[in-house]
Amino acid sequence: MASYFFNDTLNIGGTLITSSAAELNLLDGSGSSAVGSYTVGPTDRLILCNSSSETIQITALMLKTYMGGTEVAADDIIEADRRVNINVADDSTGDINIGTNTTSSNNINIGTGNVTRTISIGPSSSGSDSSIVMKAGTGVISMTSFATTTNSVAITGNALTTGSALDITSTSTLKTSGTLVNIAQTGATGGITAPTLTVSTSASSDINAGVALFRGNALTTGKAVAILANALTTGSALDITANALTTGSALNITSSSSAKTTGALLNLAQTGATTLQEAVTLAVSTTATTHLSAGVASFIGNSMTTGKAVAISATALTTGSALNIITNTANATALEIASGFMVMTPQTITIAGGDAIGDDPVANINLFEASVIFIDNNYGSNGNLYRVVKDGAGGTTYKDGQICHIFYDTLSGATLRLDFTANKLCSGTGNARYLTFTSTGQSATIIYVNTKWWIINTGAGIS
Repeated sequence: MASYFFNDTLNIGGTLITSSAAELNLLDGSGSSAVGSYTVGPTDRLILCNSSSETIQITALMLKTYMGGTEVAADDIIEADRRVNINVADDSTGDINIGTNTTSSNNINIGTGNVTRTISIGPSSSGSDSSIVMKAGTGVISMTSFATTTNSVAITGNALTTGSALDITSTSTLKTSGTLVNIAQTGATGGITAPTLTVSTSASSDINAGVALFRGNALTTGKAVAILANALTTGSALDITANALTTGSALNITSSSSAKTTGALLNLAQTGATTLQEAVTLAVSTTATTHLSAGVASFIGNSMTTGKAVAISATALTTGSALNIITNTANATALEIASGFMVMTPQTITIAGGDAIGDDPVANINLFEASVIFIDNNYGSNGNLYRVVKDGAGGTTYKDGQICHIFYDTLSGATLRLDFTANKLCSGTGNARYLTFTSTGQSATIIYVNTKWWIINTGAGIS
């Protein structure tokens, strides 16, 4: 290839070099050329060696089009003295993809250096309509915080008017274990004094405002809310405090069900071992004693036409009381029935035969299983029957103040003599032992006081 210099010009292979010496020096990679300051424009040109090994000129706009229209792999992007922006043009709708390849598994590390930093994701103002979508296939989204005094995760929705600051949903139909939200404190218990979950609000002026709302309107079985504290030995599994309450209820449970056949709207059950259980299952108390209408409990069933407003069942009770009413105030009413009447279900005792009077009695009569006793004597002759009185358990354990109303019916004039044992029956004439019923219609009302049964009124014989 021939080349020559002529009149300060350079010709190489027939091609005249028209660049000046200063322009050629700009291609010098030694750094001796001065660095200029210039704003790159779309028509400015750069020298590029293309895929055909040809050195050509391209415009800055051509490079911008290529960079914005295809994926560019970057092993390291480091800028020491200013921020690094990865963005699309203001008039573009392109995506910024990080770690979207489908052929290899890679970790994406953001802010893993051991320095203090703030990582911001999302809009910087309330006027921006942006959202963040986090997906985790078969894996999990894990957040680990080493904070000791600050929040590990803070969600602020100060401009929120509708919607939720945190919304967690699932359309799963095969869930058999686990929870949609699991909050677990698994650290050592010795120094833990704060609760695991705190939900609070200062929205107190609206009647519909609340702290928490649990909805299970589609539930047909199961539990809308379940609280388990099986390891709890002191404290409360559920503690409700409403010190500023003036109207309404601290706990309000309602149901509009019209087909309820079993269960209860509120069920309190103590199923643990009974030998060491000294405390009551339900304690209701109040210190509001100065107002005439104040009370401890109110049961209202004004719409009931059948059934029982309050039912107390204690079929296994051997000592104590199914209902114990105590008042220490003089002239106070312990029990008041404003309307209607009180019903004492009678105990019916049917006698078919027995020992004649004068023989040693071998049969007892468990007389005091109820406050009202109806004795139906079906002894088939006008002979005399003899029974030793016992309590409902076959013993002689009675309670002071216990009252019994006895009513007698006989067939063919049979006589019944009840033996209270020596000096355990007392009448207006002194100590006695027997009550003898000889005809239908006779009755006796007796009360147990100071180890004896005292006769209030009777038509039976006393001896």
